[in-house]
Amino acid sequence: MDTVLRPLGWLSSIARLLRNAILYRVLPTTDGVWFVGRGKLFVSDEDNRGRVLRACGGVSQPIISFSWKKAITIFEPTIVIDIGSNYGEIAFFSRYPKDCIIYILEANPLLIPYLERSRATHSDGARMHIFRHLVSDDSRAIKFTVDQKWSGTSSAIGHIGDPNNRFKGEGPESFKEISATSTTIDDILEGQLDSQLRNLVFKIDVEGFEGRVLQGMKKTLHRADCFVGIVEFDTEFLARAGTPAEDVLALMSSVGAVARFKPSGELETINPLEWVDRARRQPIHCDLIFTSDQERLSELRAPALLRRLSELRAPALLRRHIR
Repeated sequence: MDTVLRPLGWLSSIARLLRNAILYRVLPTTDGVWFVGRGKLFVSDEDNRGRVLRACGGVSQPIISFSWKKAITIFEPTIVIDIGSNYGEIAFFSRYPKDCIIYILEANPLLIPYLERSRATHSDGARMHIFRHLVSDDSRAIKFTVDQKWSGTSSAIGHIGDPNNRFKGEGPESFKEISATSTTIDDILEGQLDSQLRNLVFKIDVEGFEGRVLQGMKKTLHRADCFVGIVEFDTEFLARAGTPAEDVLALMSSVGAVARFKPSGELETINPLEWVDRARRQPIHCDLIFTSDQERLSELRAPALLRRLSELRAPALLRRHIR
């Protein structure tokens, strides 16, 4: 058993694997995960996060995986963008409409070969485009920190440490700083006709640069007939990126509705002013649903049973930082 998973115990590990196999049709393999009917997800066994993904059957965030697939079904996107894909466990988790183009963006060069291998096996791989891009609000040279122990905390905000092995698992911290060139979603999609950008589904998980990514895709959001996105929201990391939480919430609220899951599985629209006040009192880390069509939020609700089962998903090291 992987040392990074010892806090779970055997019974919890087996329960989680069974849940994922039944609910999500996923099975671990020797070099990754088999998404039945979709393709394979390849991961590195030298990366603690890769090992965790394999042990979880590729579903380390059950609610996010469920919400992504539900959004694809409901919104029938013509464009899908996974920004900060890591190994692509979200992008490769679903099948897509036949006229949909999928963009997979990841700044960590170590993960690109695994993304390419996974794309080659996916049923919709011919319409998937993988880019090694650091996505931001402009185009410039920028330093990017590769986390060689836990790939999910590679970032443009510098080192994200785990001195007490809370979430990265055992082993020494190891970072490598590389040079990267940033770009924006507006620039990437500039050549797309408005007719191709009817319905947009996206995910942003970039360790604090979420606000900058949103700044650089405002034109795209306005051009889309409708959109829904899953956006990671971490007040500490946003501040390190120079985009305070209140600025990010204000930007999102000016374009669409912002919501988060309640324990019941329902989605509730959040009040930005209340959240700003809350963020001043204590750090916030969660995933937000961001959409142009507030009336359809109820369709994205997660069953209460799934919310309860999701508690099986993670040892202590994953509960907050399965990025």
